[in-house]
Amino acid sequence: MDDPIKFLLDNVISVLALAEFMAITELAVNLRRKKTEAIKYANTIEQQKKEISTLGVEVQRLKNLI
Repeated sequence: MDDPIKFLLDNVISVLALAEFMAITELAVNLRRKKTEAIKYANTIEQQKKEISTLGVEVQRLKNLI
């Protein structure tokens, strides 16, 4: 520790690098969470499409009975 200013700057740089790493990690976690939500909603939409199609077939079947 010959130069206290260099020591201080090295520590500041280390803290900033750690903060940047933590921010990037938080962004990655948030992106992963959003991706999971998007997949869940896409699956819900696909399921609703199938249900609508099934209802359409059922309506057509009932129309044919009338």
